[in-house]
Amino acid sequence: MQLFPDLQLPLHFVNRRELATVVHYTANAVRENAQETGDYEKLFRSAVTLSGVAMLKNDYKNAIQHIEDACAVPTATLFFLQLLRERFDLLRLLNFKKKFVADVLKRVDDALQSKKQQKKWARVVVFHGYPIDDATQQSARFPADAAIAVQNRICEVLEKEWQIGERDLAICSAGTEGDVMFAENPEVEVWYHKTELGEPFGTVSAQARHNRWILNTARMEAENSEKEMRLQEETHLYGLVLCNSDHDRPEVEVTDPESSSFFISEIRASKRFKGHVLTINPCVEASKGQSPKG
Repeated sequence: MQLFPDLQLPLHFVNRRELATVVHYTANAVRENAQETGDYEKLFRSAVTLSGVAMLKNDYKNAIQHIEDACAVPTATLFFLQLLRERFDLLRLLNFKKKFVADVLKRVDDALQSKKQQKKWARVVVFHGYPIDDATQQSARFPADAAIAVQNRICEVLEKEWQIGERDLAICSAGTEGDVMFAENPEVEVWYHKTELGEPFGTVSAQARHNRWILNTARMEAENSEKEMRLQEETHLYGLVLCNSDHDRPEVEVTDPESSSFFISEIRASKRFKGHVLTINPCVEASKGQSPKG
């Protein structure tokens, strides 16, 4: 209506204020859910929607803030940012809210420039594990006497089999003993779930949120991997997962994001990045260390 002031709407056309209220409520709900689950794409889209609602209310301060929130979303890809820029550039050509649109375009242009300059990795390696068994645990999953063997196996995979180095990115949660073992390689840059995303709103969904963040971030960085790596069609997304077949089901597709098997399924399904998963069973590693040699 502000673009076309002479436009006459039908008598029974939906009330604009009511529609704005519904859109604002829905976008807020989507944003809160996206923050809870780590769904970056929905977080981006909901921020853009909330900016549009605020803009139509002439609430420029919040409208700009929502645009900045959208640009700050980790998976705000060049494609999304460029699409956002094109939409506001159309408003600029229509002389719609000139100052506001100019401010938005500046922020989007800054985000685009920053995205183009971001570091590109040769490969991305993610780790998923679980804590060492406590004294009350009835069945063994990660016995304490397996810690050294598991640590040695992690180092063997990273340093010898996959030869992970300074051009590669490692991602983990920093929440278990296994994460500490995984992050010990001094040549690799490590991103931690809690550091990058903050504490979850609810502890009940923390593990599901962790898995989604790990996967979303890994895919995003694998998408930005060095061009020559993609052209060679080599694996540039790796998953190293602690997995006990008595508790987990790595051989089947699992949709529960709180399961280790979900993590395995998703990495293996990443055909675009030649996703490769290697599992480590702490109980098996412990038995290896206890086997007689020679």
